[in-house]
Amino acid sequence: MYLRSNNWVSYVPLVLAFFINLMLLFNWRGQRTLYALMIAMVGFTLISLTHQLVLSPVFYDLGAVLLLMSIWLNSSLISLLNKFRRKLRPGISNW
Repeated sequence: MYLRSNNWVSYVPLVLAFFINLMLLFNWRGQRTLYALMIAMVGFTLISLTHQLVLSPVFYDLGAVLLLMSIWLNSSLISLLNKFRRKLRPGISNW
């Protein structure tokens, strides 16, 4: 895996993960941005610890999935959930 090699390519995922965190911060949408930033920071931490050889490479994939989930949460996940909730009967979706 290229993360275990000591060259400049191994730093690309770290820079991209940091860039995703900055873009979430600049795309402020209130409370859900805070939740998205918390999820993104956990993903960034997992990728960073995998890069530093502390964690196994499986956690790199989990960190990448968390970063993608944080982007989705900040952009359209809430509206998608609301759309599903409106289609269900009101008695089922009291959350």
